[in-house]
Amino acid sequence: MKETKERLVLTKIEHLKEQLPWTMGLAGLARLVTWESKNVLGVSKNEMVEKIIGWVLEYQKERSDETVPPTEKEILVYCKAQIDGEMANSTVDKIYDKKKNKLLIRPMEAQRRMRCFSEEFLNKEFDVFLSLLPDHAINDYLKSFFPSVCEEAKWNLFGLSNDFETAVSIKYMYHDTLLYSHETSHLVSIELKFDTDLSDNQLLKYAFMMADLEDKGKIAKECTHDFLVISQELKKKHKFLSRSPSEIREMALDLIDDPLKKRYPKKPKGEVFKKKIEALVPRTRAILQDMNIHLTDWQKFGDHFAAIHDGIVRTDTNETYEKLIRGFLESLETKFSHKNQARLFVRRSVADKVN
Repeated sequence: MKETKERLVLTKIEHLKEQLPWTMGLAGLARLVTWESKNVLGVSKNEMVEKIIGWVLEYQKERSDETVPPTEKEILVYCKAQIDGEMANSTVDKIYDKKKNKLLIRPMEAQRRMRCFSEEFLNKEFDVFLSLLPDHAINDYLKSFFPSVCEEAKWNLFGLSNDFETAVSIKYMYHDTLLYSHETSHLVSIELKFDTDLSDNQLLKYAFMMADLEDKGKIAKECTHDFLVISQELKKKHKFLSRSPSEIREMALDLIDDPLKKRYPKKPKGEVFKKKIEALVPRTRAILQDMNIHLTDWQKFGDHFAAIHDGIVRTDTNETYEKLIRGFLESLETKFSHKNQARLFVRRSVADKVN
């Protein structure tokens, strides 16, 4: 039998009460550019290999009538010309132009795509922002959705890096952002959306993850679980984001209760894992029934923190706080929804607010 090799764990997480450094947000950025070469090259690694093989075969065919085969240097020069041509063709004229797919891209185009259109890049910026945000500001924001949030709660943030799922041995799903307050036994899951919809079993996967964290002793037993979705404004219909919180909950309960559907987390596979998931079903169902669910959008999120920023009296002691909020809002204003043909957030003037 082939021995299963354990993955290297870069960060140990014995319990979610342990605070991770805010630099884990940067670790998430490292994941973004190292796990998916498409973010940097414009094409996947397999697509890149296919291109190179295609160019080499094409060049050899062009030179097939010659008695002397092309040299390695000649093939390299030919491929370099193809690369330069694709990069030139992938360049756009305006910041919010749609990307040209299947072409190699230059570094500036890679940055444009990630900074303006990438949901995952926004996730990483969000993780850094919330990691540095004072607890009182997090409490103030969360209480607008979840009244049970304690005003004195202290939060630890866990974003999506390649560490979390391995460190806690929950490898069957990815999450966006988890906020955990151990003193108040409160876990808030935040799902961030940007021109994408919720999957039909997304809430169910979060509920399974919460039940598994409890079962492994990574969070307090009988924790309060809440679920918040932040998306673009729904100017165009999304199948699941357009549903009410109660409809999303009922859909998840239907999936877990219907023996013909049973949309349990799919990986890893195997009988042992299947039994483990089955054992989590009762607690998962209870979490779904008790969970508070809210949907909001990036414009409202930005408005909330813009109001805080406008009210800050600049002093030497709160300079970092002011810069933190201003910087995130300025970055949020660069994000563009192709579905809505509009930016995710536009900072409004005093006159706009009055009108």
